[in-house]
Amino acid sequence: MNKLIFPLLLLFVTYGCTTVRLSQKPSPGIDSKVPNTKESVVYIPFTLDLKSIEKKVDDAVPKGRIYRDKEGCERDEYEVEVFRDNPMKISTSNGKLIFETKLKVKADVSRCDGAWQNDWLCSCCCHGVRTDGHANSDVALKIEVDLKVNENYAIAANTKVDGEIIAGKNIEIWVLGFKVSIPIEDLTGPIRNQLKPVKKELDKEITKQLNDIKLKEELSKVWHDSHKIIPVEGFYLHVRPKNVYFQNIQSEGNKIMLAAGVGVELNLSSEQREIEEKPLPKLTLSQKTGGFFFLNLPTDASFDVISKKLKEEYGGKKFVHGKNWVKIKNIDLYGVSINENANGLLIDFEIKGKISLFKRVAGHIYFTAKPAIDTEKEVAYLDDFKMNSNTSSEIINKEVEFLINKFYYDDISNASVYSYSSDVEELEMLIKEELKSISIENYNLTLSLDRVKVNGIYITQDVLGIDSELNGSIETVKIE
Repeated sequence: MNKLIFPLLLLFVTYGCTTVRLSQKPSPGIDSKVPNTKESVVYIPFTLDLKSIEKKVDDAVPKGRIYRDKEGCERDEYEVEVFRDNPMKISTSNGKLIFETKLKVKADVSRCDGAWQNDWLCSCCCHGVRTDGHANSDVALKIEVDLKVNENYAIAANTKVDGEIIAGKNIEIWVLGFKVSIPIEDLTGPIRNQLKPVKKELDKEITKQLNDIKLKEELSKVWHDSHKIIPVEGFYLHVRPKNVYFQNIQSEGNKIMLAAGVGVELNLSSEQREIEEKPLPKLTLSQKTGGFFFLNLPTDASFDVISKKLKEEYGGKKFVHGKNWVKIKNIDLYGVSINENANGLLIDFEIKGKISLFKRVAGHIYFTAKPAIDTEKEVAYLDDFKMNSNTSSEIINKEVEFLINKFYYDDISNASVYSYSSDVEELEMLIKEELKSISIENYNLTLSLDRVKVNGIYITQDVLGIDSELNGSIETVKIE
């Protein structure tokens, strides 16, 4: 991978040139600011079979006849009984657990078809015969359970028994041509009262079952193992976890999926750097779904490393102009603040040479330049390449103006133009091959990568870098 990155970093010094003895080296003071690394999220799925929860709820909710009501001392007397003979079935919707079943309702009506009397002379008296009627009906019982994940990683259940838990049609019975209607709403309150005593038990059992997935324990292992350095073709992928998110709740068949995400910073660097392990943070609730990543590419290198490469490329190289010549002995590179709004490069050439028949020179000359990138044309180039003012003054004072007058700045600038598109394509292919998958704890992460995006150049006191990134999606599979 080095052969792909260093052309971008070395293009800024493509011609060694003339020099003169200098004693005043410019001071390279500079702000050490690097581009912020975007956070990637590694999706960690947790699956829980709902059968055990379904059974616990089915056992807790009353069975058989769960309600009986008898209304007397009326012309129309009726008795209503509600039975639960069907099991509770579980599903999920919008982050809730939903338990449903059908209740059987049996209703009997006795109608007085004679004279009805209810006073101090005769209480609840039917003077004649009564005619009986019967009806059966099914109504739906629906119990919703809200789930809450706390910042301490505990999952809590809240069973709702105060809402409209009964749904169905009113019960209608025809007796002697008269319709007797029993509103379904009349059953809601009594059945709700039957469920209230088991609410605490339901909350306790559901919470216990959900926490069997050991969310905190599992994420602690992933968090610990996420502090890692992975060698990649002469560079190092640094993985630094930053946050933990709870993402969403989904269902599939008889299973519930709880999704959590570990937010990490991914950086590729030419140097291996220590990663400080931090404790597991509090859980953050998030609407993000799935896994995605932003990978900072290996486009920064220390000036020590770059200088060494420059020496290998240009050390001992001789430049001839007519009968005069200059040879580069050494090259050093520094970050420098060109003005309050821009950073640049300070290039130190140590040279020796002949600038006339009898005059030789040796020493250092210094140049400054602003590396730049045209992202549309995908080229990098040197902008504002010029000799440092202290250097040019000393050259004039020592009467070796040849080093200024005969230095071809246009040639240097033109030679510095470098098309990086093919290298970026090769870099993409290499990274996609090297980072097809990453293992963290007992999970395998499969990365689907997009195209490399080059944003610009940054320079600090220690490194020269190309601000670029590669993004895509992450699919997480638990290794059984």
